[in-house]
Amino acid sequence: NLWSFFISPAAFLSGGFLLSLFFENAYFIHGIALIVAFLLFLFFNDVFVFLHHSFRYQAYALENISNTLNILSLWFWSTALFGMIILVQFSLWTAALIFFCFVLFLEYEILWIHKFDWRKEWARIILMAFVLSEFFVALSFFPTGFYTNGSVMAAIFYIFSGMERRFLLKRLDSRALLRYLGIGLGVAFLILFTARWE
Repeated sequence: NLWSFFISPAAFLSGGFLLSLFFENAYFIHGIALIVAFLLFLFFNDVFVFLHHSFRYQAYALENISNTLNILSLWFWSTALFGMIILVQFSLWTAALIFFCFVLFLEYEILWIHKFDWRKEWARIILMAFVLSEFFVALSFFPTGFYTNGSVMAAIFYIFSGMERRFLLKRLDSRALLRYLGIGLGVAFLILFTARWE
């Protein structure tokens, strides 16, 4: 189980590296590096406290920082994959397959960090990865930039992962559902409305 702690930071670090390849401005690259380093420090600090100083551990600290890393990781990875499709003519279906496998790992990590047995939820993991991959393919046909597409994918992932966690914890009610849909769809529509369509 110790290795499962490294899924979120590995996805986050690799995604940050991939996204930085698309930046020409050194300040943006340094900014991404600082954000990645700071959030990884927070994550591993929570892991250390959880494992060695449990009396100081705040409830749900690991779950919360992990959820944040997962959303940002998905933004990093999806933006980078959309960028590869648009800029270097990378195969859409190969990118979709990579995205599908990436979401599988994130879904496993979500279940693991919330202490659910993934073996009982394997069908849900595959379904979530498949549905999100369909959104990925659909967005690839939008006449928008890869940053826009990646941001919309992150908003969609926020909705689905949030509702999934609430459902598994048996705390999904109409109020929580409306909150996730309101925030996620609001952000997605705001991004698409302000984006430059080509």
